[in-house]
Amino acid sequence: MQKAKVLELQEQVIFTGFRTDIPHILSAMDIFVFPSRAEAFGLVIIEAMAAGLPVISSNCDGVLDIIEQQKNGILANPLDIDELVRSVEMLMTNRDLRQRLAHAGRKTVEQRFSLDSMADKIENIYYKNITTST
Repeated sequence: MQKAKVLELQEQVIFTGFRTDIPHILSAMDIFVFPSRAEAFGLVIIEAMAAGLPVISSNCDGVLDIIEQQKNGILANPLDIDELVRSVEMLMTNRDLRQRLAHAGRKTVEQRFSLDSMADKIENIYYKNITTST
């Protein structure tokens, strides 16, 4: 908040605090940008993809398990703000790409991160451990 004040951005930046209406907020977006420099696992990216949003993210470790470059999202170097801006501009001006990435992202979530998919993966781990320990 202090940084926003120093940069005189108080009118442009909203600090919302804790929210319980994330699906509602995501539905108001056209593009989801996640410029984190380090991330263990990008759950918020999965939420954005599930909401049908095209995603731009920095290419930090946890994100690489979710996004495939130009297939279901766009990856940018976390230290290159110009690359991030170019990626946003590209999606803003290319409706077909936005729609293709949004569709592929949602499909990724359904196939790899849905409740059924995750339950199947956990079940397979248990069965594999049972059969290898006997």
